[in-house]
Amino acid sequence: MEFITWVGENQSSDYRAHLANILKNHPEALQEALSSITEAHKKGHLLWSISRKNPALALAEIQKMMPLPSQELSSLQGCFGVLAKDHYADLEAIKEQLTGNSRTQLEKVLIGHRIKDNFDEIFDSLLDQPDAYKLILSDYSIFRQIKPEDLIARLPDFSPAWRDALASSHHQLLPGDSKNMGKWLGMDWEASGFSKEQAKKINEYAFTYVVQVNPEQSLPLFSDQEFSEEKKTKHPRNGRQSDKFR
Repeated sequence: MEFITWVGENQSSDYRAHLANILKNHPEALQEALSSITEAHKKGHLLWSISRKNPALALAEIQKMMPLPSQELSSLQGCFGVLAKDHYADLEAIKEQLTGNSRTQLEKVLIGHRIKDNFDEIFDSLLDQPDAYKLILSDYSIFRQIKPEDLIARLPDFSPAWRDALASSHHQLLPGDSKNMGKWLGMDWEASGFSKEQAKKINEYAFTYVVQVNPEQSLPLFSDQEFSEEKKTKHPRNGRQSDKFR
């Protein structure tokens, strides 16, 4: 059992080859090891290795472990990522057994697996949940898979709760998106349903962000911004970031 646990925790291709041999020739030893390991993080390492060779076996063991608190469920994130390809429905069933942050962790894995090709479907499924925008906007690994034009097209569909939240936490709408900041700076937020005050907050944040990551891109757009004279005078016109312009 100690050897199997060790193999599971060491993720090189050589160790995985040993595990593949155990899976094929000594499945009973592997089952015994899985039954004996009580620490979730140790079992998680082993299950991740198993999931790459025998996803059905890994899934069956994970189903036995449910439900898990979030601090233990995190050890299974790698497994969920592998299993989502062929066992998406099974993971959905597991999600229904979870609550709170545990459920959110798994839901993010499932959304991340599908959002690139099914953005509108996932977006529609989340609209009636007041905080669900966080599932697709606050996780950069998910957000980076969304085409800016797809998200912009759906801005008018944001619920009032989403608009209120995003106007107060606007960084969640534009997390690290320096490549496409020009598209956000040119947005007519009011035309998309945001109030004038909300639009001002979001646009000011977007402009402040582009000042920090790409001052040259911000300069041609500077005169169009509705900032106070105080903020305009603190703009880093020489291409240097100003800590006061935040």
